[in-house]
Amino acid sequence: MEIRTRVVACVDEGNTHRATAAHFRVFIKFVNDMVTLKREAGCLDPKPQGCHGHGKLAGVKDWVRARMSVRPDTTLDALRLVLLHEHGIEGHRSSVGGLLRRLGLSHKKDLRASEQKRPDVARERTIWRTRRQTFMRDHLERPIFIDETALKTNMTKTPGWAPYGERLMDHAPAGRWNTQTFVAGLRHDRIAATGVINGPMDKDMFISTSKGSWPQR
Repeated sequence: MEIRTRVVACVDEGNTHRATAAHFRVFIKFVNDMVTLKREAGCLDPKPQGCHGHGKLAGVKDWVRARMSVRPDTTLDALRLVLLHEHGIEGHRSSVGGLLRRLGLSHKKDLRASEQKRPDVARERTIWRTRRQTFMRDHLERPIFIDETALKTNMTKTPGWAPYGERLMDHAPAGRWNTQTFVAGLRHDRIAATGVINGPMDKDMFISTSKGSWPQR
């Protein structure tokens, strides 16, 4: 706006368009356009850029909103194909994404198990939230959670740095690659029980171990 105002003011002082353009190091057309804009519009504000809701996607805005409400997992590429096949509109991914943002949508997703729609599962979840969680909050000394984590000996870092022409030798525990599983019972204030199992955690090992004592203490 500063350069526009100074250019028009220079012309109003009696300078020619060519001299004004040379003084401000701009094109003569720019000087002509600014003088014409001032005379016709009465101001030097630039014209708004972009489509401003009048692009080729403006006519399908309501359709896109309705479709995304039904199929919120539709990708931009899939939406572009649907617009092309059903409406004959070919839009760029950025244009389609801009339309979705103007509709107040953002790219997010929260996946939940489809079993939650079953009446029996919904009933159990309601009982869990309203009764059991409330009970456990009042009796934190009673719940115990079983957690496990595995350690594989082949997770040991093998590469390293050594001088040129010399081998790098190092040693690691365990003579063969195996898996050890650490299992612990967690209470709200302490670890109630711990154990180490030679091998990965699976259903059979968990059942056989839970019937007796831990293999190692």
